[in-house]
Amino acid sequence: MKRTVLFAWELGSGGGHVGNLVPVARELATCGYQPVFAVRDVTGYYPSLESTGFPVLQAPQWPFRAPPMWRASCYADILAVHGYRDAEGLSRLIRAWEALFQLIRPALIVADHSPTVCLAAAGSIPLVLLGNGFTLPPVHLPVFPRLRPRVRETLSQEHILKVIRKAQAIRHRASPETLPALFEPAKRFVLSLPELDPYRAFRREPVLFPFDAATAPQPLPAFPSLYAYCSDEHPELAAIAHALAGLDARVSVHFRERRKVFGRFLAGLGVNVYWDPPPYGEVLSSARIVLSQAGQATAHAALITGRPQALSPIHLEAELTTQALVSLGVGIRLPKPIRVRRLRKTLQRAMKDEGMEERAVALAGAIAARPRTDTLSGVVSLCGELAV
Repeated sequence: MKRTVLFAWELGSGGGHVGNLVPVARELATCGYQPVFAVRDVTGYYPSLESTGFPVLQAPQWPFRAPPMWRASCYADILAVHGYRDAEGLSRLIRAWEALFQLIRPALIVADHSPTVCLAAAGSIPLVLLGNGFTLPPVHLPVFPRLRPRVRETLSQEHILKVIRKAQAIRHRASPETLPALFEPAKRFVLSLPELDPYRAFRREPVLFPFDAATAPQPLPAFPSLYAYCSDEHPELAAIAHALAGLDARVSVHFRERRKVFGRFLAGLGVNVYWDPPPYGEVLSSARIVLSQAGQATAHAALITGRPQALSPIHLEAELTTQALVSLGVGIRLPKPIRVRRLRKTLQRAMKDEGMEERAVALAGAIAARPRTDTLSGVVSLCGELAV
């Protein structure tokens, strides 16, 4: 009988979380394991996952009700609005994960951005965590660092730790000594370029080359051109689409949207629209600049390929990525609110910014010169050792 491996994704959005899990699942399937996925949004469209044929279930979720104008200052704030405000609610969320474990009976769990999975699995099921620099904070720190120092914490970290300890006491399970130690019992693989790790000043563990990134620098095309990746979570996607429609350049886009309204709008105007996520190597080879919401997968690919980036972040992780890219001189932050004519002018100037292009190409060359290990093989090998 095949041993089951559960692949869990609890928090966050976009395709990057599934993008970390699917390559490992494919490799383990060839070794005789049965992957089963529990994902944050079972109604989302994830072509790389759907093509595998693996079973996909809805992950237990806390109803997200952030206060008006809410902004996270650190990782603890994300916990605060996802069930970690009171012990009774958190206990129910943990029990939901435990019930899923009992149904699936996994020999191993591989998870991305899944803090509650850590609590539910601790001491009972081997756990491997994959993630980027933001979703896997260092575990040796006494508290999560404030990443937006001017933003007030949603709840004190002391309160959240007390909630976790009370919830674990209800279940007669051990509690973490500190809030970051929530992630400590698992085997961890931080998949990120060090330039984009928001904890690089604190990190002790190695940062590994991500699975989903482009592989090598590519020469810039001679003509003005742009690749855009955005989702319908972006509150100003309509303005972005209309700006791209009138841009004096070759434009290619992939909009991750349920109704495909803006994709169809641009396709009707002759813009090259990818309905499924295109391979980075293919789409970036013909782009002089990349416009995105500063998701890490796209940011990694653009850095490795040597492309300047125009960035419009919509949450804390993307904000930190934007800050890093701007400080490196290889990215610009799009002004808010987004105005159609202003955005067109900004993008036209960016495609002519030789200094930013030179810095992006130089950084891509430096990244290419670094020693690179086979991260995927290392993850798969460890999973095989643990899934017994």
